[in-house]
Amino acid sequence: MRDMEFLPDWYPQTRRRRRLVVLLGWLTLVMVIGMGTHRVLADRNISASEKALNSLRGQLEQTNAQLVEMDKLDAMRQQLKQQEKVVSRLGFYVYATKAMDTLDRMLPKQMALTGMQIENEEKAETSAIQQAKTEEPAVDRKLKIRIQGVCPTDVDLADFMTQLSTVSFFDQVSVTYARDKSDGGHVLREFEVSFVVNLNGVGS
Repeated sequence: MRDMEFLPDWYPQTRRRRRLVVLLGWLTLVMVIGMGTHRVLADRNISASEKALNSLRGQLEQTNAQLVEMDKLDAMRQQLKQQEKVVSRLGFYVYATKAMDTLDRMLPKQMALTGMQIENEEKAETSAIQQAKTEEPAVDRKLKIRIQGVCPTDVDLADFMTQLSTVSFFDQVSVTYARDKSDGGHVLREFEVSFVVNLNGVGS
């Protein structure tokens, strides 16, 4: 006996189409949800990137401000170096005058000076340690002073040397030579004395 089919021919097609429409609807919904999620994540990433960019900009502005301050400090340091050099040069004349005034006060009445030489000695420190500490080598500055004169006896010369040794800024006080000298029938002691004046730190 044949099965009787009571459903019309279009009904199965309609059901298939309906399932297809529902499936397409779900696919569309999934795509919309996926696109929305992607948009949210993209917005979140953009916001995080903007925050990081703003942070970097702030750090860059702070670094630029620090660089400006460093440039100002470097310019001031250069000016101070120039001023220190000028003061150091002035120290030569100041200490030379001071040394002459000191000698004039200490010179005994029976002693007379016949000559004086003042030399400015500058020696750069070129050691590796010093070069590692500073960009420019340190300069050791000294005044080398030699005086020639005459006095009656060695006792007068010894007393004068003792007085010179008490001066705080006179270093390496020594007698270069002492010998007899005849002058108008009188025998005198002719001598040369040398000492050093340290100019390091002058003006600091």
